[in-house]
Amino acid sequence: MNEDRAINVICLSGLESELCSQRLDATLDETERLVEFIRALWGDEGEPGPLLLVSASLRGAAKLLSELESLGYNPYLVEFTGVPEVMLSGLSLDDVIRFHLGHISITMRERLSAKRVYPAVTRRELFRSMFLVTPRYVILPEIRHGHECSDACPYGALSDDSVDEKRCRGCMLCMSRCPSAFSKMPAWTGPASMAYVYSFAASKSLDGVLFICRRSLDALDEKAVEASPARLVAVHIPCVSWLSPRLLGVLRKLGLYVHVYYDPGACSSCRVAEAARVASQELAKRDITVSASLMEASPYAFTGYGRKRLSEEEIAEEFIRAISS
Repeated sequence: MNEDRAINVICLSGLESELCSQRLDATLDETERLVEFIRALWGDEGEPGPLLLVSASLRGAAKLLSELESLGYNPYLVEFTGVPEVMLSGLSLDDVIRFHLGHISITMRERLSAKRVYPAVTRRELFRSMFLVTPRYVILPEIRHGHECSDACPYGALSDDSVDEKRCRGCMLCMSRCPSAFSKMPAWTGPASMAYVYSFAASKSLDGVLFICRRSLDALDEKAVEASPARLVAVHIPCVSWLSPRLLGVLRKLGLYVHVYYDPGACSSCRVAEAARVASQELAKRDITVSASLMEASPYAFTGYGRKRLSEEEIAEEFIRAISS
């Protein structure tokens, strides 16, 4: 598995950036056209390279991810950003693109490791679907001795000394709920990623960070302005269940406002809806703001300018302390 693959930055809708490797005169909600473009770009590669689609609007992101997965493509290799996140952060388009390029690099191994699995279904579901079970891409947790943490999984995927791949939905809830698994937190939301998020936000004097599910990005078209005048950087995650209350607590301790976007209604049809519900409750208990409204961010405007600057060593020490405690 080649983890050093170049990230192809595709600018849509006439957007311009020095970081664009290709341009396409299309909007993100032109699903069929984008699917054909991506299929032609990836060709018959065994491991297609990751893409960052830069768009004036993020509406259509969720539909494109679903369509690519239904066609057998790894949806974790496609990421998005654009004007709504420029509005949310107050940064230039180039800076927002650079942030996501850095985060994709940190998560490259996990994105490439996503496995196409056939989920376990009941006999009734099998008959109802006429014996057609749609495979899904799942990033499996690096957990061992699953029997010790079986209660941490809402889908019964932990048993014996392994993860049942057919039952595992990749919600990662077990990683933050099981003490013996915490040190194996996924890179996507683990210490290295959180340290990167903090360092970037601090370097730009941003007020905080917004964690949002990749399949909820459409909402940023309307929600981005709600946070104003606070300036937030958006971190795209597979689900809120990937987040560790302990690590988000470190971000707060370091002076960042932390907001987790969660819309129960929109998440209700998701295959990891129960994990998202449980995670959102556990985050809220730790005084992390969990809401579908970004208005709570407003009082934290301009706090980024007065934040104490920390060295890389000091930042690392805080996260190491969180892992060890």
